[in-house]
Amino acid sequence: MKNRNKARAALRLIRWTLFLLLGILVLVPQNIEARVAGCRTDPIVTLTNGDQVRITVEVDAPEDQVRSINYTLHAPPGVEIKNIVYTAGGLGEREHLTLVNDEQPNYYTSETVVMVGNTVAVSATSVWTATTYRGAASGYGEDTLSVRLGPWGSINFQESYRKIK
Repeated sequence: MKNRNKARAALRLIRWTLFLLLGILVLVPQNIEARVAGCRTDPIVTLTNGDQVRITVEVDAPEDQVRSINYTLHAPPGVEIKNIVYTAGGLGEREHLTLVNDEQPNYYTSETVVMVGNTVAVSATSVWTATTYRGAASGYGEDTLSVRLGPWGSINFQESYRKIK
């Protein structure tokens, strides 16, 4: 009888302990994100020769701090923009893309300037979607992030430079 009573008491103690632990877990606030959220844009540029270039930009600042994002896409002569899809939601109206036909055949170069405080980290990744060519550059707000895509040098090509004031 004594062993049976001890077993019941131990079982009650275990139940109450589990009940209290579950109650504590419910009351602990759950963090979904550990850092201040930044913003991301990725316009998709479709060209008249059928090629598509996606330029993904990540900014380590809230969307409302970004004044503008200026893209320059350097393409081979004769290539024009057929369509641009801006996927950034509210940033779309602050994004501007210019095409310059000064690149050699089978190459594209993207230059991105994010107008945000010059201590804010930014990165740009460009992908020529029909190929395996991709490249990335990182720097700070107001830097020119340049990425060249093509058969030679696109994988590891990275350049970031500041405007000389």
